[in-house]
Amino acid sequence: MPAIEESGDLRVSGPLFQLLAMFLGSRPDCVDDDQIDALLALGDGAEPMHAVNVRAALTSAWHAAPDTILGRFTSRPFASRTIDQFHAAILPDGTDVTIRVIRPDAEKLLAEAPRQSAALFSAISKYSRRQPADESLPADFLDWLSAECDASATQASR
Repeated sequence: MPAIEESGDLRVSGPLFQLLAMFLGSRPDCVDDDQIDALLALGDGAEPMHAVNVRAALTSAWHAAPDTILGRFTSRPFASRTIDQFHAAILPDGTDVTIRVIRPDAEKLLAEAPRQSAALFSAISKYSRRQPADESLPADFLDWLSAECDASATQASR
């Protein structure tokens, strides 16, 4: 059985593949144990957005410049992922907070997901000894991805 990274059938690449790999890597019910390491090794260490773009995204979301709302804001993220990145900040009252900035292209990625994820799931099942235990796995992934892209869910949980 060929390894995932050696498969010619896995032509889906880029950010969606990284996200799907993370999702599948946590699902031993559908991917063989020897493939899980290959999936998780892909990681999700996206390049950080430029500081100007981060400030523009926050200004758009908050309808005010970050400097007028926050006491201090680090323009360099402490974590950067395919969908979002995280910045340390301090409120004017001195409270430490984490600011999650969703990438502007996250909605486009979400719109492309159904077409691309179907191709990847098809290839994964070809290379796995086990068939997915649950036929709703593609829908589970799309729900997970939608929740990851939902800024309001993050704000509501704080």
